[in-house]
Amino acid sequence: FDRYREGIAILSRHAFRKTSAGYVSESQDIYSIHARKAVMGQIDVPHFGRVNVFSVHLSWWTDGFAQQFEQLRRWAEEKHTAQTVATLLCGDFNVAAGSDGYGLFVEAREYDDQYLKVQNRAAFDQVFRQRSTHWRGILTHDGRIDYVWLRKDSPLKAVAARELFTDQDYGRVSDHTGYLVEFEL
Repeated sequence: FDRYREGIAILSRHAFRKTSAGYVSESQDIYSIHARKAVMGQIDVPHFGRVNVFSVHLSWWTDGFAQQFEQLRRWAEEKHTAQTVATLLCGDFNVAAGSDGYGLFVEAREYDDQYLKVQNRAAFDQVFRQRSTHWRGILTHDGRIDYVWLRKDSPLKAVAARELFTDQDYGRVSDHTGYLVEFEL
């Protein structure tokens, strides 16, 4: 709102089968920083199947993240049918790794943090597989607020991940960086 034009989008090399958008926040005022919208694209990926991708920019924990997370989670669940092979929740979640907001994903046990899975498998396993009681401390130095979450029952496998929109990689487009994750079947 102060320096950058904020927005959300999904880009795909394959045609969209279906698209939709909706507010996950109580506010729907386009001039309010508390109004948070998400977009969804359903893509039939050749030789793979139907993939649902959600792009979001949620509020901070103190400004309604928990309610927005629950709204997004319900929407993703509703769109994930028997014909859906994978569901991805991507974007700016405005909660740090290890925070209460991140903890909602960990406790829900429905999605895995794909960047962490590739970049720090030991930490990923302690948080998402071994369910360490001290998982928050494991992520103390992880400064991300942007994530790529993959629904656990997907046959996709994250094979590479990197940070984008740094001074060295595409240049700055925001007050924080983004993340690219590559998948294989």
